[in-house]
Amino acid sequence: MKFQFLSLFALLALPVFTLAQKDCSAYFPFEKGSAWEYTNYNKKGALTSVTAQEVGIVEEVDGVTEAQVKQTISDDKGKVVNDGSYIIKCKDGTLFINVEDMLSPEMREGLGSLDMSFSGDALMLPSNMEAGQQLPDARTEIKAGSGGVTIMTVKMDITDRKVEAKEKITVPAGTFDCYKVTYNMTVKTILAKTFSVAVWYGAKAGMVKTETYDKKGNLESRTELSKIKF
Repeated sequence: MKFQFLSLFALLALPVFTLAQKDCSAYFPFEKGSAWEYTNYNKKGALTSVTAQEVGIVEEVDGVTEAQVKQTISDDKGKVVNDGSYIIKCKDGTLFINVEDMLSPEMREGLGSLDMSFSGDALMLPSNMEAGQQLPDARTEIKAGSGGVTIMTVKMDITDRKVEAKEKITVPAGTFDCYKVTYNMTVKTILAKTFSVAVWYGAKAGMVKTETYDKKGNLESRTELSKIKF
């Protein structure tokens, strides 16, 4: 079974933003009705998909701010290939992103009707980023199967996360002052592949741009913020 993981990397990088809460609002203000759109490109610069997100329900649960984010993913022809929602959590100024909520349309299509189970760490992103800061690693395991039998196991390790610098980035949605975060991602099925990822996060905008590179440093894909509405 073959998966296209590069779009997953881009989606994993999506901040799926924090909420309108004092401790979480530095880089990802989030209110009901706020909306974002991301355009994803392959290594040749061709459009591969568009991801649209909008905040629905926002509530406080046991000291944790939670938002239901509606997400629609369309292919390069504009056809909707995935439409659903997921929950994003924020506590004490830290955003928690669950990998299962961020699977790419390619992976979902590849898994078809198989049952999936997830275990591991959420990707943590603090609101008080600064250059030189080290961020926590994360590890996730996905088991796909049917009738209680596991057919495939995918392991993803995200390591060496670091806030590299503060930079000004221009994308279709505008120009933003951003912090650049880099990390390595290793995906293991039968074989293992390692990629390096750079993500730019802008104040009050969340993720602005993502670039994914192969082990030789060649660009494999990029994602850019194309629309934003508060």
